Amino acid sequence: MKSIKREKTNYYVNKSVGILVSMPLTAIHEVGLGAIIHIIKLINYNKKILERPNNMRAYLNIPFGFPSSDCDVPNINR
Repeated sequence: MKSIKREKTNYYVNKSVGILVSMPLTAIHEVGLGAIIHIIKLINYNKKILERPNNMRAYLNIPFGFPSSDCDVPNINR
């Protein structure tokens, strides 16, 4: 029996990714690691490397790790 592939249109990608990323970023920060968000600009190139279907794409990377001892983090109050 063949499986049927159905592509769906995602209307709120930016908001969905923002919600999805907030929890892991908070957890990374709470354990004392540093993280940055790297938004991927070469979407088609990454899609080919990752062998993803046309309806899926990598949106961002989150590199994280221990900050160096001389790291200067700005104190931003909101």
